[in-house]
Amino acid sequence: MSINIDHFRRVNKKFGLHHGDLVLKHVVRTIKSELQHDEVLAQIKGQEFCILLPKQDMLSAKQLARRIFDSVQRNLFTINNKKIPLTLSIGISSLIDSDDEIRSLQIRADKALLKVKSHNGNDILSFDDEMS
Repeated sequence: MSINIDHFRRVNKKFGLHHGDLVLKHVVRTIKSELQHDEVLAQIKGQEFCILLPKQDMLSAKQLARRIFDSVQRNLFTINNKKIPLTLSIGISSLIDSDDEIRSLQIRADKALLKVKSHNGNDILSFDDEMS
């Protein structure tokens, strides 16, 4: 699963890098609160994250993505008594028989994420054969 905080640069520009870092920590805590003990969250760079779900099928991954998506929107970050709405773009993929390495899985999740971002973000999309 690939995750990107939508319009994160706007937060940094409007409120400064310090608050941007606090927003990142807030989102990480929110995501982690939805994960099971064997699921791994990694920050790729800036506002981009990856979650590995070693024991989940696509349906379970979609359910987790929805919980994360909804949780971030419900748990607003506050700066100077002002609630900051945050949204996520999420791309999901699963292993297929032809995968030789884990990177193939990430590439497909990134493609799904990029498609979400190209449609203004704030959505979840799973990779399927029509996207390749």
